Amino acid sequence: MQIAIDFKIEDLLCVTPALAVFFASLVPLTIKVFRGNQEPNTLASLVYALIGLIGAAVLAVVIGSGATGSYYFANALVLDGLATFSTLMIIAITGLCLILAR
Repeated sequence: MQIAIDFKIEDLLCVTPALAVFFASLVPLTIKVFRGNQEPNTLASLVYALIGLIGAAVLAVVIGSGATGSYYFANALVLDGLATFSTLMIIAITGLCLILAR
């Protein structure tokens, strides 16, 4: 059985909000590694996380504004208004949880 991996640049563009959160989460880890395993300031980590979430929200709005039922990753992912709204709600709830956890 052969599995064909055939995706386009548009497929990767539709998941850029998730990639923004992922790369923003790497910033405190990278700082910790370069500081000799010292924990970074919790306020700085919170700011990095919120910047990543804001970036993800902006990307979700920009990418989701032009999508009307577009399918990506061989019809496994649909990007429409509901998906954009859900993404924004998850980002908002995550931001509130980060602020309250601080």
